Amino acid sequence: MTSICYEVQDKSSGWLDEVCDNQLVAAPNGITGLDVTLRDAGDVHVRYQGFYGGKWQGEEGDGGKTGDGVQVFTAIRVLLSPRHSSHVRYRVVDEKFNVFEARDDKPAGNTTDGLRLIQIRFER
Repeated sequence: MTSICYEVQDKSSGWLDEVCDNQLVAAPNGITGLDVTLRDAGDVHVRYQGFYGGKWQGEEGDGGKTGDGVQVFTAIRVLLSPRHSSHVRYRVVDEKFNVFEARDDKPAGNTTDGLRLIQIRFER
């Protein structure tokens, strides 16, 4: 069975423990980094980006770490490649407790307020 696992970097605490399959991760000081991995997915790969500093930052994939550890993400997007019958869904909560949900490369976040919570899940 395919699992999606992710690590989040907290602005003050550094990289938090990896979690998988829709577990909620809290970064109380703000999310400043992201690392996402698909396990047992065959030829399907995952790509992702964080938004901060007024623009989308460099895209990473398959376990690569993105973020500078300083600037807090204000939005994220995640996609599977190649796209087919599987999907990735994600939910973030910002510093004002606004909840944003998206899937398949759609932005989640308002690009203004810092993200504090994240969940990611893989769907067939």
